[in-house]
Amino acid sequence: MKNIYLCGFMGCGKTTIGQQLATQFGIGFLDTDQEIERRQGKSITELFLEGKEKAFRRMEQELLHEFSGNESLVIALGGGMLLPSRNATYAKGTGRVVLLELPFEECYRRISADQTRPLPIQMTKKELAILYRRRRSCYWASADFAIAANHIPLVCAKQIHKIILDKERRFMR
Repeated sequence: MKNIYLCGFMGCGKTTIGQQLATQFGIGFLDTDQEIERRQGKSITELFLEGKEKAFRRMEQELLHEFSGNESLVIALGGGMLLPSRNATYAKGTGRVVLLELPFEECYRRISADQTRPLPIQMTKKELAILYRRRRSCYWASADFAIAANHIPLVCAKQIHKIILDKERRFMR
């Protein structure tokens, strides 16, 4: 089975839905942000506050290449991972990219009080809304399909699971 990459804005549920989806398929799960934090021994917020955003983006790309060589993983991508077109092309070439679509207001409600996320700490709501709109077009351009992520994670994961299985069945005919 090809990897399944979950993309979307901060707070859309990539980690929670991704864990549920991996369980349904009986495959591994990786959150790229969590993996970078584990390897660096620092939070992403700390990396950004230290002025290491460029280094962080490089680490994201390296992780994408490292784990895309595997198969049968659900990978929750960082919110900015697909902005460089080379990353988006690479993800599409090595798996299925699924957009977790959630309106900005709901994303903002989920992330606004979260002190572990660097961008909501550094940006105003208006700036985040602009970032959301800019990233959203990139997500749509990269995605093989999208689901509304405004349901409980288990329901979202079941939806993705069904769509992927249906696509595989059609392909095998």
